[in-house]
Amino acid sequence: MLHLLKTGVSQRYHDPLVHRMNDLQELAQTHYQIPLRKVQVQHSIMTHYLPLYFPEAEHYDTNSRAQWFMQLLHRFPCPAAITRYSPDAFEHEAWTVVGCRMNKRGFLADLYATANQSIGLAVAEDSEAIQMFRVMLAEHQHLCATRAAIEHQADQALQSHPDYHRLRTLPGVGPILALTILAEAGDLRQFPHHRQFLKFCGFDLSTQQSGQFRGMSRLSKHGNARLRYAFWMAANGSVRMRQNTFREKYARYTKADPENPDRKRKALCAVTAKVARVAHGLIKTGSDYRPYFEALPPSGASTPFAGAVEASADLVDNARSFHWGCLLCGVRSRPERGPCITMVSSASHHVEGHWECLPTRAEWPFRRHGGDLSARRVYFPHIVRCPESRRLTTDAW
Repeated sequence: MLHLLKTGVSQRYHDPLVHRMNDLQELAQTHYQIPLRKVQVQHSIMTHYLPLYFPEAEHYDTNSRAQWFMQLLHRFPCPAAITRYSPDAFEHEAWTVVGCRMNKRGFLADLYATANQSIGLAVAEDSEAIQMFRVMLAEHQHLCATRAAIEHQADQALQSHPDYHRLRTLPGVGPILALTILAEAGDLRQFPHHRQFLKFCGFDLSTQQSGQFRGMSRLSKHGNARLRYAFWMAANGSVRMRQNTFREKYARYTKADPENPDRKRKALCAVTAKVARVAHGLIKTGSDYRPYFEALPPSGASTPFAGAVEASADLVDNARSFHWGCLLCGVRSRPERGPCITMVSSASHHVEGHWECLPTRAEWPFRRHGGDLSARRVYFPHIVRCPESRRLTTDAW
């Protein structure tokens, strides 16, 4: 330990009480435990009570967050509780319990017919077994209400927190995920670089090696597991949305084999790390999330994202493949397009490739005529392809 202190290998400790994070941590941890207990109760209902007393009712449960189905089971836990009414009386009793986004009349008629033909155990509604069934149903409803109350309380407690609202602008990040990130990571400005934050989350790569053996590089997972869980859930939500760069990154990773589950998992891991990196950048710079920030050129002109990605990818590939030693042949101006340049490679061939735009800054090495190998770097703020010739036009020279 003394050696670590002398060499400067140490970590910062942020006291939750001093930094006023203790309440947020308790809210996040309690909200994490309540759904776990809710899932246990729900599995007990679905695997024990319903198969015994009303097995046909299981296929009516289509949404785990829809509480009206559990309320309906609490009111009518067995077929005997339904068949003791007439069809019209049962419809009148259950009308206010069934969810509003469905055909109530048809659903209740089908449920009544199913109860008449049920193969469940013939037990009375006031039996001890049905009373225990209702105890589990009541606990499930209580856990759902407690979870909703904690979500509302956390949202109210963080209304005055600016970092909370910035994290909410990220695709896939809701109130609870934003609460978890702030509770587990504290102030993200304590990490000077985003790589330090990724290592704190456990998204850094580690390689197991011994002697001549060197294993594969994998995620270390040595950081905060709840932070990884929060960013993983955010990544799963963001790739289902369309207007963000996370989905574009996921599509590029899975383009070669979209149905490969291993490639999908790797793509989600890459998107998860990007969500964590972007979250750190938003908090550090104090700005909100912009869906296509990478596609904007430095000049501020709007640029199609698909063309920007294709242009940057082709640019890097061609530069690596042909090792461009470009010659600046001539410069002339066009009133309608601005200054134009003609670029050829060292083999005196015109520039190849279908480039619509170059969204990021680029520095191109040029050689002057006469064999001078001294490289000159010329900056083009925005490069687009001239359609009638193989020239590259620039918005600003």
